Amino acid sequence: MLDKPLDQIAFEDLTALLREQWPEGKGVDYKGSMYGNSDAEKKELLKDVSSFANTIGGDLIVGIEEEHGVPISIPGVKVENVEGERLRLEEIIRRGIEPRIDFAIRPVPNDAGATVFIIRVRESWIFPHRVVYQGKSGEFWARNSSGKYSMDTIELRRAFTLSETVFDKIKTFRRERVAAITAGNSLIGLGEGGKLILHLIPIAAYRSHLTVDVQQRHDLCQQLPPLRFSGWDFRLNLDGFVTFRGAGFADPGRAYTQLFSNGIIEAVTDEIKNHDREGREFLDASGHEQILLEKVPLYLDCLRGLGVDAPIWCLATFTGVKGALIGNPQSCPGYSHPVDRDTLHLPEAILEDMAGDVRGILRPLFEVLWNAGGLVRPRGQDEQGR
Repeated sequence: MLDKPLDQIAFEDLTALLREQWPEGKGVDYKGSMYGNSDAEKKELLKDVSSFANTIGGDLIVGIEEEHGVPISIPGVKVENVEGERLRLEEIIRRGIEPRIDFAIRPVPNDAGATVFIIRVRESWIFPHRVVYQGKSGEFWARNSSGKYSMDTIELRRAFTLSETVFDKIKTFRRERVAAITAGNSLIGLGEGGKLILHLIPIAAYRSHLTVDVQQRHDLCQQLPPLRFSGWDFRLNLDGFVTFRGAGFADPGRAYTQLFSNGIIEAVTDEIKNHDREGREFLDASGHEQILLEKVPLYLDCLRGLGVDAPIWCLATFTGVKGALIGNPQSCPGYSHPVDRDTLHLPEAILEDMAGDVRGILRPLFEVLWNAGGLVRPRGQDEQGR
C-alpha cells in the first residue's frame, strides 16, 4: 500500500513506484488496462478487490504496466468520463462483494492525458468476504506475495474463527484493564473514587501483529495529553509510551494516557465526580463528553502518524459511580435518579475513518450515560450534542 493518505497521492508518488521498481505483493497490485463490462472482467475486478479485504488491505492500481510483477511504465487508461468511470467501478464493487467492504477510488492524471485509478481497500474486520455476481455466490479470495488465490476450507474456517476472536479479544482486553484499574493496579498511582477510562483499540492490533515505534517519535508527549489536564510529564515504559499527571502537581487530580506498543491507547482520569451545594455527588456528563470530543481526535491523529489504520474501536467506561446523579442537579433540566451500578460500560463505537465525524460517532455513547440517570439529553443540546 502506498504510504500516504489516498486523497494526497499525486502522479509523482506513482513515478516513485516505477523508479524504485516496487514489486507487486500482498499490499499492491498493478493492472495495465481497465476492467471492462464483460462478466469475466467484472468478476476479475471483484476477485482482486476482495482478496485485499480478506488479507491486509492494499492498493489496486489500474494504469501501470508490469513485467514479472515489477512496474515498467505508467501509460494510464483512456476514458471519456473519469468521474463516470470511477462511479462504474464503485457500483460493481458495492454490488459484487458480500459483506460490503471499505474502499475508495482516486483517479490520478498522468503526463500523457490518461488516468491512473487507485482502488484502495482497507483491511476488513468482518472478513471473510465473498464474490457475489448476478445473485450467484462465488469464491473467497486472499493474497500472498505471489498475488491472489482462492481460499481453501481450512483457511476459511480459520478466517471465520479469527474474525470472531478479534471481537472477543477486544472485549476481554477492556474487561481486564478496567478490573486492574479499579483494583488499584493502574499504570500510575491514581486517586480513590470514580474514574473515566477510555480505550482506542485498532483492529490491526489483533489481526496483523501491529507494532509501533515509540522511541523515534519525539512529539508523542504533545500528541497524547492526559484527559482533563494542561500540564503533564512523560516517559517511555515497558508497555510503550505514557504521559501522566501525578501527585506532584498542585491539582489533586491525576491522569495518564498510555500508548501500548501494539497501537492501543488507554487514557484514564480520576476525580470525575463533583458535589453540589447540598453535598450530592454528580457526573457532569456534558463536561466529560466535551473532554473526549477534544482528546479523541488528537489521539487518532497520533495513531495515523504512526501508520495505524482504521477501523478503531472506541470504548469508554465510568467506574465508582454508583449513587451519583447525572448532570448538575441544580442546573440540569429534569430530575436524575442515582446511578444503580458502580461501573458503566458505555456501548462501543467503531471509527471506520480516522478523519471521520467523531462527534456523531460518540454521541450515542453519551446518550446512554444520560439514560443511566433516567434522563434524555438536555434541551440545551441539539441532536449532535452541541
